Amino acid sequence: MSDVIFGPQTTLQGWSPTFGVTYGNLTVASPGGAASHSYTPGDVSTLAGGTFSQAATVAILQTQVVSATVAAGGSGGTNGTQTVTGTTGSGTLFQASVTVSGGAITAVLSISRAGAYTTNPTVLTAEPVTGAGLVGAQLSVVMGAQAGGVQQTGIYSAVPNATSALSESSSTGSGIGATWNVAFGPIASTISFQATNSFNFALGPSAGASQTLGTENLLVGIHAGESLTVGGFNTAVGCSALLSQVTGGQNSAFGDDTLKFYTYNQPNSAFGSQALKNWEGGGGNSVFGYSTMSNYNTTDTGGSALNCAFGDSAMLGTAGSGGIRYNSAYGADSLYHLQGAQSNTAIGYLTGFQLTSGSSNTIVGAAVASTTLATGSNNVLIGTSSSIDTASSSTSNTIQIGAGSTAIISATGCGTPSSSVLTAAGSLVVNSATGGITVGSSGPTLTSGSGAPSATQPVGSLYLNTSGSSGSRLYVSAGSGSWNAVSGV
Repeated sequence: MSDVIFGPQTTLQGWSPTFGVTYGNLTVASPGGAASHSYTPGDVSTLAGGTFSQAATVAILQTQVVSATVAAGGSGGTNGTQTVTGTTGSGTLFQASVTVSGGAITAVLSISRAGAYTTNPTVLTAEPVTGAGLVGAQLSVVMGAQAGGVQQTGIYSAVPNATSALSESSSTGSGIGATWNVAFGPIASTISFQATNSFNFALGPSAGASQTLGTENLLVGIHAGESLTVGGFNTAVGCSALLSQVTGGQNSAFGDDTLKFYTYNQPNSAFGSQALKNWEGGGGNSVFGYSTMSNYNTTDTGGSALNCAFGDSAMLGTAGSGGIRYNSAYGADSLYHLQGAQSNTAIGYLTGFQLTSGSSNTIVGAAVASTTLATGSNNVLIGTSSSIDTASSSTSNTIQIGAGSTAIISATGCGTPSSSVLTAAGSLVVNSATGGITVGSSGPTLTSGSGAPSATQPVGSLYLNTSGSSGSRLYVSAGSGSWNAVSGV
């Protein structure tokens, strides 16, 4: 069977194609940057070259240190060639090889690790550095581009030289000189019949633009499944849905930006705008709702998988978190901050909202454990309000069951059953049909009844005679069916 691909400007003969930069993250050919002209994450650069009605733009996602000079030599350092490390900003911090003489930095020899910053160092002209025992040392650094993402694909009737990296014509920030490795693809689709493909359907500009040997893919929306080549049995509906997948199969992505950056070849199901948007982990995840699991960008394909999230922003997540597996979140904002944790179950709006790295927690009820529990594990919390929570953020091995603002049943030390403590608010009623209360695994026991005891109970067991008089109300078992009445009781 043949493919069917539709898009704007579609004609059968004599059509004039237009092109745009292929959506996704870009690599930098030259980072650029110069004194007083550093790049900052969030800057947007307009690319130069080609013939266009709208130029492509690139958003700076990460920066790197391209050069450094001595701002303050510091003191107390070990003389010789030393390595120092930056201290502020977010991401991977830079390292520099420096010369230390007289206990102070006298020269910067090279940048040994450029870093990858999502937030630049606080003061570029005076970045504190550590290492070699130095105190008070500072370097003045210049930031170049490290990674970028296509913000606007542009509309080109003639593309620039495909063998050359593209420079910038302008930038919203002060950075200058970066060049980018880019690829162009058609954005005005054609109806095509390709014998190498079978049962594929694509509708929208650049939808399924890279298909070669894929089978039974349904791709609807601008850039939907744009990178798929041999992947099959995928369904992507929405702008940029399943944008970056190349060879994977059996994914379901419904909603704008769902599974947008997913490239691993295990199936996931995502329903809702931005659901699993940045996911780069493993497969077997099922999510439903706006922004469910949208912030996780871990590449931990083996350790991050098999999660279920239902409800707007359920398991919203934290960038970079790995080890996310076997978790189930049912309810808007449930397990909202979860990172590096596994085997948690949360049912209800806002349940486990603050939980981060704790594992194997079971949380049931709207807002239960939404304020305190963060790193604790192996807790069972069931209730109707935020008052049902752990005593501290790291509390583990507890049980809290309650209604309203009070826990009716609570237990601590559940990780060691022999020393655990169970507390019940109010009265404890034991059904007589069970034979009473047994202490420990094999007794002694506490039982009651009318008349003297006759049953065989472990040594030390107590019997309460509800019809007895003084000297026959309380009995202690001597074992083998023998009981001794306690006089005076």
